[in-house]
Amino acid sequence: MDLQWQRQGEYWLRLLEVNAVQVAPHMAVSIGEDSLYLEMQSGRTLISAARPVEAHLRQVALLQMLGYLQPEVSHGLPMRTWLAQGRIWLSVMAPAGSEAELWASLSKLQRRLLDRVMGSGHVHSE
Repeated sequence: MDLQWQRQGEYWLRLLEVNAVQVAPHMAVSIGEDSLYLEMQSGRTLISAARPVEAHLRQVALLQMLGYLQPEVSHGLPMRTWLAQGRIWLSVMAPAGSEAELWASLSKLQRRLLDRVMGSGHVHSE
């Protein structure tokens, strides 16, 4: 892990107001029921988020999330979604040289998208 990525990782944690987490090439933090991940991969940064979904709501949640994932929503970066381990996941690869402000913006966007689909624990019927 290079020093620049380490410093950006520390700044990402501060921007998300997360304490007591040591910066590493693969980090996982919990905010409420969400799990957020930051991973260094070949000079780029993978930003992911996951939230638990009740079994009977998973397919509807996934279909609704797919409807929201347009590149213009995520700074022109393609975002993926899938179901695994009883959770709905979102993931986006930030470009090489990107910094913590973009990473935090994408993490917050992922949480807003999860909120939009899940609301307060319920999948919206639109």
